[in-house]
Amino acid sequence: MLTRCADRLKLVAEALGTSNVYMIGELSGFAELDLAQGKRKEAIALLTRALEALESVDARPAPGDVETLLLLVAQFCEHTEIRRARVFLDHIIASSSVPSTASYVALFEALEQLRFGDHSVGVARANAAAERFRAIGWPLYEARALEAAGREGEALEIFKRIGDVYDVRRLEAILYPVDWFGRATREMTGRERQISELVIKGHSNRAIAHQLALSERTVAQHVSSILMKAAVRSRAELIAKLVSSSPKT
Repeated sequence: MLTRCADRLKLVAEALGTSNVYMIGELSGFAELDLAQGKRKEAIALLTRALEALESVDARPAPGDVETLLLLVAQFCEHTEIRRARVFLDHIIASSSVPSTASYVALFEALEQLRFGDHSVGVARANAAAERFRAIGWPLYEARALEAAGREGEALEIFKRIGDVYDVRRLEAILYPVDWFGRATREMTGRERQISELVIKGHSNRAIAHQLALSERTVAQHVSSILMKAAVRSRAELIAKLVSSSPKT
């Protein structure tokens, strides 16, 4: 649905300009879309702007308002932004008695520790979060916590069970690496291999579209699929991976 939004800029601007905390929290959907399309910088910028919007209205979020947004901040933003996000999480903790809050807190703290603190503490918190999400019947977040704990295989099985196609393909690419330059690649199509070779040469989507007689939108969709299968989040990471995987002459 998000990919079909007629005027994303308008919707984002409206959310950022509102005092409605829930609407600001819903910007997490656009950030997740950016991440799925390999636009990590854009996603981080949007998450940062969402934090600024929450701060500008002195937000006191209720349970369910902004937890997904805060988890994305913990997973992708810098430590300064994570500390800012923690302020809003603390507001939720102070006013919440719902079981999901403790689960979100455990996963938030796990992501923070895994990135900027004690790895063993992060793993322990991620395992605790997985148990909590399992207890309340939230399989998507259980799987995300399991992945954070390094239990990718278990996470993959849950993603498959709930029909989360994006995360299935992303994790399969991690667990079962694709031979980018061989003929027996299990997931990449011929067109994707063709486009990946042009990406590694530094061609833009527009240049690739012109060379292959495709629409720029089609190329962007192929690049998004390639990023997902390569388990990378940006074009730069993709190029680095392709270069390191290319046969040495």
